[in-house]
Amino acid sequence: MIEDIYSYLTTCVAFDTKFDMILMTDVIEHFDKDKGIEVLEMCKVICNKAVMISTPAVFFEQGAYAGNEHEKHLSAWTINDFTKLGFGIVKDGRPDGFGHQMIVADYIKK
Repeated sequence: MIEDIYSYLTTCVAFDTKFDMILMTDVIEHFDKDKGIEVLEMCKVICNKAVMISTPAVFFEQGAYAGNEHEKHLSAWTINDFTKLGFGIVKDGRPDGFGHQMIVADYIKK
């Protein structure tokens, strides 16, 4: 079955499906900001222990790829966006040794 992550998470919340950890790398920027916030909130609900998110620290255009409209970049995320949602910051977007500028945020369930 092929399903987009928003629909999948909605089903998980509806059926009270739980995961110990959710790891989303280079995903959240493919949602507009409002829907992305919903995705993060659903992840917080269905995780038993932790959610870890990574996203580019700078916005860059990316369109559909191979006919897949879900490949488009629709939003840019900041440290403030994550902290307002209760996430901690693991990596703040400064370039690493390879020049990658990524924000890595975590939500640890208490």
